[in-house]
Parts: sequence; structure tokens; C-alpha cells
Amino acid sequence: MKKLLKILFSPRTTLGLLVIFAIAMAAATFIENTYDTITSKLLIYNAKWFEILMVLMILNFIGSIQRYNLISWKKISGFIFHTAFIIIIIGAGVTRYIGYEGRMAIREGASSNFIYSDDTFLSVRANDGVKDYAVDKRLAFGMITNNFFEIELETEQKGAIQISYKDYLKKAEESFVEGQEGGFTMLALTISVEGHKDEMLIKDGELLYNHNFPIAFNNNSRADALKITGTADNLSISYPANIVTSAMPAMTEGLIAKDSLGAFTRMMLYQPEQSGIAVVLTKVYQNTAIKYVESSSEDNLPGALILDVVHNGKSKEVTIIGGPGYIENFHNVALDGISLKLAYGAKKIFLPFTLQLNKFELERYAGSMSPSSYASEVTLIDPAKGLMEKHRIFMNNVLDYNGYRFFQSSYDQDEKGTILSVNHDMWGTWITYLGYTLMIIGFIWTLFNPHSRYWDLMSRIKQLRQQRKELTLSIVALLFTAGIFA
Repeated sequence: MKKLLKILFSPRTTLGLLVIFAIAMAAATFIENTYDTITSKLLIYNAKWFEILMVLMILNFIGSIQRYNLISWKKISGFIFHTAFIIIIIGAGVTRYIGYEGRMAIREGASSNFIYSDDTFLSVRANDGVKDYAVDKRLAFGMITNNFFEIELETEQKGAIQISYKDYLKKAEESFVEGQEGGFTMLALTISVEGHKDEMLIKDGELLYNHNFPIAFNNNSRADALKITGTADNLSISYPANIVTSAMPAMTEGLIAKDSLGAFTRMMLYQPEQSGIAVVLTKVYQNTAIKYVESSSEDNLPGALILDVVHNGKSKEVTIIGGPGYIENFHNVALDGISLKLAYGAKKIFLPFTLQLNKFELERYAGSMSPSSYASEVTLIDPAKGLMEKHRIFMNNVLDYNGYRFFQSSYDQDEKGTILSVNHDMWGTWITYLGYTLMIIGFIWTLFNPHSRYWDLMSRIKQLRQQRKELTLSIVALLFTAGIFA
């Protein structure tokens, strides 16, 4: 044991750990530039081996304090320096495991008591008819890492549910596959407006808009919509005005009277009066299922998490759309006797108090639409403490309360709402600040402590300068003497 501690506390180990740390930092930068930030976190910053490296550095610094006998008045500055590094690493660890960040969005006149996390979670909600179950698993998917995970949820009445990773698409694009059991009906429409043509896919039960014109397929939520009803083999169309029809290619005209049903078929042009549009049924997709594929588009598309869900020996593939920055949107999964909902995105975190947005203010540069500054006038409400305080949050003016810090981050496009960045890391922040404070104190103490390493080096430098000066005078004297006797 003593031999192991001697190796751990040795100067060579110190140098080796610092070299490994420097290489890790360089590698993390390279990985982030080549792939993405998440991959560098998974491989370096959040990896277990990196945490072990940090622990070894703490132990090595503690050993250095003992090895160099730094717990003495003469070497107190060195002791403060080593202690500062130890405290900074501990603070980083506290932030890593306890702290979290998120976003709060509030509209003018409204209030909020929750934030959405910056981290991404798979949220599992289940009910077996008697009891509710909830699991939230933090997820991060790297581009070159093993992303596999598995969750087992044991219910009291209906047995276990296994949820395991199958695949992940960073940018998911919809594609459609026909002939799938239990699939839905979908129509492909061509919409013509003033000579411009759009292609539209509308699923059974949907209401969509084209140039602000509503089109519904087996959906009665809008009375003024162009309504398509029926099944894949027998479709009808109606509208709260006459529809002029033209049979292609002869373009023989017909008419579907206001609010009456007419056949909706291919090779027919439908023109609802006073709408300015024309509709053609291009294709009918039967028993259709959505399949997501990786997109090469530069558009900001959501991710797709593909899971295997197993219950009572039956396996089902489930695709959940979401990802970093997306608000949790629960997807219902049909299981025998169990209500199961899954979501992939930011997690809702409730706060013990409320913020109310009284007014959002935006100022612009003179003669420009570019914002120069923006601020949120809020009221902090904490019923538990009977507190109601007004605050103003803007650039470099942070609201600190109950371990939470609120920063002005962004705003809604209509300038009627604010977006606040929220940080909850009181202990990690203060521990790290303490470490930096000790480091500054240690640096200043080193400059004024006559027994410090700094003054020892300064003394040696003076000695070297004196020796060099004496050597120079000796050489000059020898040369002068040689010149006299030459």
C-alpha cells in the first residue's frame, strides 16, 4: 500500500496526469470540430475514465501537500494553490452531478412555475389500471459512440415492460410505406393557386392549410373547410359553396352544389368557388405507415429515437420524434392492458415559486430594426414565504433566488413574450468560486511571501546574474592581462 501511495504521490505521476489531461483537452476539441459537442462530451468530459483522472489528480495534489510539507507558514502559498485546484475540481464534480440548466418561456400577463431542461430525456409514463409509473432517463447520442440503453419498468398488475434502444436518426425525414397492417389512409393532392402548384400529403383525420385555405380529410373541426370524406375506395368531397369540376383530359365541366357530396376521384379537377384554388387527387395511399430516414437536408429537422418495446413476449417497434431543444410530446403506445406514453425531448421541471411577466421591453438602434437591448419586467411570487417582489431582468442583470439564476436569453417573434435561461447550480458555483478565490489569494501571497518558490527562483536568478557578471569581469581581466604581456 505504501509503495502504491508513493507512486501515486510522485512528481512523475503529477507530470503524467497533467500530460494526459492536456491530451484529453486537445482530443475533445478535435472531436467537437470533427463531429459534434455531444460526442466530445460522451467520449471525454462525461466519460468515467475522465472522472477517474480527476479523482487521481485530487489524490496526487493531496499527496504533494504532504510530500513537500506545504502545511507550514513558510510554504503556505503553495498549500493554498494546491487546495484551490482540489476545490475547483470538486466544484466541477458537484456541477456535473447536481446542477442543471433550462429555459423558461412566459407571455406578457402570464406566469410560469416550470422550466424545460437543456438536457434531453426519454420520459416514460405508464398506468396498469391501478397505479401510475414514471421514469425519466437522460439521453445523449454521439456520432461514433455506442448509444445502446435499456429500461425495465415493472408494473404490479401487468408485469414488466422492456424498452431498449434500436436506432437514432439525428435529422429525421418522413417517408411512407404502403401495405402495412393497421396502417392509415393518406391522400396525395396537387393544389394550384394562380398558376403555382403545390404537392400536399394529408392523412386520415387531418386538417391542413394551403395558402391559408383549409382542407380536411375526415375532420369536421372547421365548417368552412374543403371536406374530403370516406374510405380509400369511396371518397367524397363537399364545400360550403359550389365546386366546379373538370374531367381530364377533355376538361368536361360539371358542378357539385353547395354543401352536397360529390365523388372525389382521380383525373378530375375540383375548383371551389370564391377560393382561388384548384385541387386534383394524385394518389391514394392505403394501409400506410410512416418510416423515418436520415436526412441530408440543412434544415433544422427533429431527431427520431427508434425503440423496441417488449411486453408479455410481444415486441413492437416504436419511433419517437423529438431531440435536444424539443418540448416533450408524448406518443401513445398500445399495449395489452397498459397505458404507455413515451416522449423524447426536454423534461419539464417544476419550481417552488412562480414568475409573472408584467412587460417585455425591446429597444432598437436608431434608424435600424436591430435590437440594442431587451428586458423583462417580472414579479416573483413565492406563496410558501408570502413573497411578491418585482424585478427587472436584462443583459448583465441576473435574478438570483432560492438557488436559481435567471438570465435574459431571447424573446418571442411578436415581442410579447420572453425566454429566460435558468441555471440551478448554487453549490457547484460557490465551491468553484471559493477555489478561484483561493487561487488568487495564493498567487498574491506567493508574490509577498519571502519563503515562496517565486522568491527562491528570483534569488537563484540574481545569483546566476552575479556569477555571470563575475565571469565576464574575469574574462575581461584575463584578456587585458594577456594584452599587456603580449
